[in-house]
Amino acid sequence: MLYFLLILIVLVVVTLLSIYTIKKRGKKVRAKRAALISLLSPEVEKAFADISSYYNFEHYITESERVALASKYSDLFQQIDRILGSKKLENFTAHESFDRFHKAMSDTEGFKRINNDRFIKDQLSNYKNYFDTVLSHPMDEQQREAVVSLEDNVLVISSAGSGKTMTAVCKVRYLIDVQRVAPEKILLITFTNKAAESLSKRLGERKLKCKTFHKLALDIITEATGTRPTITSADFSVQVYNKLLNENQKFYSAVGDYVMWSRYKMKDQFEYNSYQDYITDRKKYGIQSYFNDMDGKPVFCKSDEESQICDFLGSKGISFRYEEKYEYPTADMEYRQYIPDFSIYIPGPDGQTKRIYLEHYAINEAGNCPPWFEAEEKQQYLEGIKWKRRLHKDKETILLETSSAGFHRGDVFSVLTQQLLDQGVKFSDERAQRLSRELMVQEENIINMLSAFNFLMKSRGANIEDIRRRVFHVRDRQIIEEIVTPFVSTYADMAQKANEIDFTDAIIKATEFCNNGHRPDYDYILVDEFQDISVDRYRFLQSLRRQNPLTKLFCIGDDWQSIYRFAGSDMALFKSFSDYFGFTKHCLMETTYRFGEPTISESSKFILANPEQSNKSVQAFSAGKETKLDFLSTKNREDVVSIIKKIADQIPSDKEIILLGRYSFDVNTLNKTSLTVSKNKNGVYVEYGSRHMKFMTVHQSKGLESDYVIMLNCNGGTLGFPADIADSPVLKYVLSAQDTFAFGEERRVFYVGITRARLHTWVLYNRDNPSPFVKEFLEGTVSQKTEGTTSKADLCPKCHNGRRIVCRKGKAVNGNPYTVFICSNRKYGCDYQETVFFNINTPWRKRKK
Repeated sequence: MLYFLLILIVLVVVTLLSIYTIKKRGKKVRAKRAALISLLSPEVEKAFADISSYYNFEHYITESERVALASKYSDLFQQIDRILGSKKLENFTAHESFDRFHKAMSDTEGFKRINNDRFIKDQLSNYKNYFDTVLSHPMDEQQREAVVSLEDNVLVISSAGSGKTMTAVCKVRYLIDVQRVAPEKILLITFTNKAAESLSKRLGERKLKCKTFHKLALDIITEATGTRPTITSADFSVQVYNKLLNENQKFYSAVGDYVMWSRYKMKDQFEYNSYQDYITDRKKYGIQSYFNDMDGKPVFCKSDEESQICDFLGSKGISFRYEEKYEYPTADMEYRQYIPDFSIYIPGPDGQTKRIYLEHYAINEAGNCPPWFEAEEKQQYLEGIKWKRRLHKDKETILLETSSAGFHRGDVFSVLTQQLLDQGVKFSDERAQRLSRELMVQEENIINMLSAFNFLMKSRGANIEDIRRRVFHVRDRQIIEEIVTPFVSTYADMAQKANEIDFTDAIIKATEFCNNGHRPDYDYILVDEFQDISVDRYRFLQSLRRQNPLTKLFCIGDDWQSIYRFAGSDMALFKSFSDYFGFTKHCLMETTYRFGEPTISESSKFILANPEQSNKSVQAFSAGKETKLDFLSTKNREDVVSIIKKIADQIPSDKEIILLGRYSFDVNTLNKTSLTVSKNKNGVYVEYGSRHMKFMTVHQSKGLESDYVIMLNCNGGTLGFPADIADSPVLKYVLSAQDTFAFGEERRVFYVGITRARLHTWVLYNRDNPSPFVKEFLEGTVSQKTEGTTSKADLCPKCHNGRRIVCRKGKAVNGNPYTVFICSNRKYGCDYQETVFFNINTPWRKRKK
C-alpha cells in the first residue's frame, strides 16, 4: 500500500513539474512572440503603407511593380503567416494592419486585377469629357480603355480603319495632360518619316521625340561615336542584283530557273492522303504551264510534275505537243485510243520529222502509286505502264520515261536531258530569250525576296553558312546556293568597300551601344504600326528600356495588315508578343470607321483562313453601313477598260476612285487604250474624260482609303496575285514557324487591297486564269448558295470535289439511249467518266425505280 502511495506522489510531482515547465515555456514563447510582434509592427505598418501607395484606385499597378513588391516583402509575409491567428496577435492593438498586410500579399494578382479594373473604370468616368473632345471625334470605348491602360506592356490589336494613329496620338496627350509625364520622357516610334512628321505636327510638343527606328538608331550611333554612319542607297539591293545578273552567268541561269519553278506550290503528290485534297490544291494553284506547245497553244497538264516537264521542254526550245494521239490506232474492245503524255518532234537525218514519246509515271522508288489511288486504280495504272512499254516495243517507237521517283531524288531533269541528247534532240536558247524578258518584269519581286532573306537573316543574328547546313530539299538548296548566297556575299562586300551600312546594320549597332550604357532615358515608348516589327527592331526596343523602374511599352498595330516581310517584318513578334516582351495587357480595337458589310464579314473570313492571324470580331461604326465587294471576270484588256468606264460613269464626280494593282506595272494594262495613263511628281493617274483616278500598288495604299476601289489583274500565275516569286518557300529558313502559312504574306496584301474602300470595291480577274484568292471568294459564294440544294449524287464519286456533268448523249447500236458523265474538275486532272444506259424496253415502273 505504501509502495503505491509513493508512486502516486511521484506522478503528481512529475505532473506538476511538467505543468510548470510547460507554462514557463509558454510564457517564454508568448513573450518572444510579443517581442516579435512589437518588432514587426513598425515593419508591417511601413510595408503596408508602401503597398498602399501602389494598391490604390488612383494608381495602375504594373506587373513589374507587383512582382517587385511580392519579392521585397516575401520574408515579412512568411513571418506574419506563421503567427497569424495567435491570441497574442489578436489582442495586439495593431493586429488589423497585420491582417490587411497578410491579405494583400496572399493574392497579389487578384488584388492587382481588382485595383486596375477600378482604376480604368474611374479614369473613363472622370475623364469622359476629355476623351470626347481631345481629338476631332470622340474616342470609342475600346480606344479609351487602351489609352488608360498603363501596364508595362500594352499591345493594341487593331482593325483596318479603326483609328490606330489617332489612338496613339490620344495616348501621348493623355500621358502628358492627365498623367503629367514630361514630353521629353516619351518616345513615339513610327516606320516612315512621313508618319513621324505628321504625328509630330499633330501633337505639337517640341520636346517630345517622334522618330523612325532608323533615325533613332543613327542618332544613338552618332552620339556614341561622334560620327554619323553613311547608309546604303535605297536602290542598293538593285545594284547588287544587277551586278550579279550581268557578271555571273551561273547566277543569271539560276534566277531564270527560279522564275520558272517558283510557280509550283503544290506538295509532293505522295504527301496527299485523299484525291479530294489533291484536286482541291490543283484548282487552287492553277494548271496552266508556263510554256506553250509547238503550236503556240497553252498547255493544261494533268499533274504538277507533268507541268514542270512541260516547262522544261519549252525552256529548252524543244518542239512538243501534250496528249496528242499515238501515231498508230490502238482502240479495241479493251482499250481506248492511246494518248501519250508528250510527243516530241525532232528533225531526222533524212530530213523527215522524227517523233519520240515521253511518258511520266506517278510511281516512287518502290514502284508504288500515290496513297490517294484506290486499290483497283493502282493495279490498272501499273498494268497500263506495262501495256505502254509493250506497245512501243511492238511498234518500234521510241519511248522515254520519267517518274515521281526522279522528282524525289532531284535528278529528273538531268536524266531527261541525257535521254533527249541520246536521241539527237537539240536544245535552243528559247528559254534565255523568254526569260530575259521575264526577268525584267519580275525584277522587283526577285529583289524583294532576296532583300527579305538578307534582312531577316541578319536581324536574327544568323549567317548564310548556318542556313545552308539546314537545307536538305533539292530545289531549296539550289536556290540558296546559286542565288541567295551570291547575293548575300556580294551585298556585304559592296557595302564594306563603300564603307556603308544598311538600316538593319544600323539598328544592330545601336542596340549594342544601348546595351553597353549609351541609352537615352524614357518613361514611355510608343510604337505605331507594330505589325511591321522585325527581330532586330525587337531587340533594339528591349535595349532602349530602363529596367528599374521598367520603361513602359505601348504598341499598336494590325497583324492582318502585316505586308512588309521583304523589309524584315516578322509576324511572330506580334502573334506571340508576351513571349518576347513579358507580361502584356492585350487590348482590342474592332470598330472600323471605314467600311461595312458585307466586306467586313467576307474579308475577315478570308484573312482568318490563316490560323496564325489574331482572332477579331470586326464591326462597323454604324450598323447600317454598307460596303460592297464584287468580283468581275474579264476576257481581255478591252474588257478591263470597258468595266472601268462603266463603273466610272455610275459614280458621282465628287466621289474618289482609286485603281490598285499588285505590281506597279499593272497599270500598263491600260496603256494605248481609250483611257489615258499619266505620271507626275504626285504619282500615276488614269484619266477618263474629266475624271482623274489615281493608280497605286496595294503596298502604297496601306493606311489610305477611298470612296471606291478597282483592283486590277487579280489573276493567277507568276505575275498574278499572289506573287509566286515574292512568297518564296526558301524564306521559311529565316522566318519564324508562325509566318510560314502558304501565301500568308500575299493573303494579307490582298486583304489590304479589298479593305481600302468606304463604299464599293471591284476585283477584276481573267476568267480563264483567276487568282487563287478570287477562287476562294467565288467558290465560297457558290457553295453557300447551293448548299442544301445539290444532292450527293451530283458530286463526282472519284474526287468528291467537282460535279457530275453531262459530256455527251447518244444511242447505242440496240437503240437504247445513253449519257456520258464526266467531272467538272476534268481540266484539273480528275478523269472520272461514266456511261449510263437507259433501257427503253424496261417497263415504265421499273425504269422509274
